Amino acid sequence: MGGNYEGTSHNLGQFEAGDVLHVSFWFSARESKPIVVGMGRTSFEDRWVLSGTDWTAADLTLRCAQAGNHNIWLSQEGSATEFFLDDFRFEVLRRPQLGTAPEAERATLTGGALRLTLCSKTGALAGMENTTTGEVYAPVGDRQPLFGLELLTADGRGYETVPFTEARLTKLEAAKDRARLEFEIPSVATTVVVTVAMHADGSASFTGTVRNGSQRTITAFELPMIYSVCPAADPAKLTLVHPYVCGQIQPDPIKAGGFRTLYPGRAVMGWMDLSGERGGVYLATHDRASLGTRLLAQPAPGPSFDLSLAKEIVVRPGETWECPEAVLAVHEGDWHASADRYREWARGWMKPPDLPEWIRRADGWVLMGVQNGIPFRHIPDVYRQAEWMGIDYLHVQGQGIDNMWFDEQGNRQSHTMTYLYPSPKYGTPEELKAAVRTIHQRGGHVMFYFVYERWTPSHSVSDDFGTGKRAEVPAPYLPPPVGFYTDNALVESPGTQPPTEHPFMAERMMCLGSPGWQEWMRHWAIDVYAKEYGADGFYWDVMGRGGPDRCFNQRHNHAGQNEWAAGCAKVLETVTREG
Repeated sequence: MGGNYEGTSHNLGQFEAGDVLHVSFWFSARESKPIVVGMGRTSFEDRWVLSGTDWTAADLTLRCAQAGNHNIWLSQEGSATEFFLDDFRFEVLRRPQLGTAPEAERATLTGGALRLTLCSKTGALAGMENTTTGEVYAPVGDRQPLFGLELLTADGRGYETVPFTEARLTKLEAAKDRARLEFEIPSVATTVVVTVAMHADGSASFTGTVRNGSQRTITAFELPMIYSVCPAADPAKLTLVHPYVCGQIQPDPIKAGGFRTLYPGRAVMGWMDLSGERGGVYLATHDRASLGTRLLAQPAPGPSFDLSLAKEIVVRPGETWECPEAVLAVHEGDWHASADRYREWARGWMKPPDLPEWIRRADGWVLMGVQNGIPFRHIPDVYRQAEWMGIDYLHVQGQGIDNMWFDEQGNRQSHTMTYLYPSPKYGTPEELKAAVRTIHQRGGHVMFYFVYERWTPSHSVSDDFGTGKRAEVPAPYLPPPVGFYTDNALVESPGTQPPTEHPFMAERMMCLGSPGWQEWMRHWAIDVYAKEYGADGFYWDVMGRGGPDRCFNQRHNHAGQNEWAAGCAKVLETVTREG
């Protein structure tokens, strides 16, 4: 397969844009090493890194962004990995074709420039118009799905998608600017109520109630599903703006394939915009709790686009869940109208953190890497260079045990993971404290660094930490027993457990929704670095753009919750308050 990837591949077949490919299998990787799975046409259009102990179930889904022949690759990553596969299963959920709603079965809702059409017989969306620009954004009369469900399989080891076609409309109450739709889904004994409220500013709010009468857990609710949208006379003139990483503008999104990501984390905001020559569409989650949300905007036949929002949730048998508000709107002009709308909503409730004045006025920082061979006692020398540039903020990283370092011959050495205790290779904690005091005496500030969600259980069982040994770490600062990992690990797949094999420096992910891991982060930032070493701040790398990941670790009471963002927010609030 080229590069560091070696493994096996399999042709899945020819599929159309919008088809959903569902693959499940069992795997066993020696020493709990990870395997890499990719699906797509000629390259990985989505990629998963899987690990587990003994035989572990894998359950993966890809929505086809483009028509074409699709493949799956199963391989190692970087280093040689021996793995075995069994019980490979493949299913296809074709993009829904719901037919046309006769005029007598159409209900129209209007709010400002937005006009929506519903099918009064099925509850499907059946058209979207921008009355200000005079454009039809989704064909009037063409039925499209309104919502979708996802449940755990009966054995609890995978997911099952329940399409809108299995929902039966039992009651519709519709007025000019509002509709309430009640559905039954007999196949999973679940009822869904959707409310659509139109507003004078050209928007519509969607909320929902899900009552789980089945014996399985509901794990996702998709609402709204805005399918077959094309706010352009010429589809080649479409522009898609979405919040992946730092935000992206796709000037030819049909060719580019659109996007699919998760908020908050990899997506830095909860909105998207699809615009054409004269106007466009805004779709956003207006959820103050920041539940894990799947954002999707991918090409569909027409050519057109399918847009949707899906909440990752846990609704157990017998429970009822209320879906936070999602907002659909139309506008004139380009994507800036949507950016303004989202900004206005966010500023209406988000409170800025109470930060010290020095960081508010900071023009930047100077970053130094201790691992490049700089002893703790020389940190003030680097700060003097920052002073020369007019900077009073020094960012220090590489201070912990087991980071990258250079040996006496100048060769780069490294271990995968870092432990937070100051590395004996570069000095003592007393020398680190003295360096911070010196910088404070000169009116400066020091912030230290760590990667926020990674751990290696080998810290609990090995005497080798890399640039330091276990014997060099005082007892109060030693890593906790291996059960700390088991209790707080991120378990991403249903029906699985944290790996019990712990190869040297094996990298593992921890759950930000686990109280134990939150306390670990707080303890080192506040109790050790701030109170003992005098640090002015702590920098958790990629914390704002990692995740969000759902977790199935029952040891901290997770059954699929996506509390990643809430956990990050709790840690930041606590550390800011106590620091």
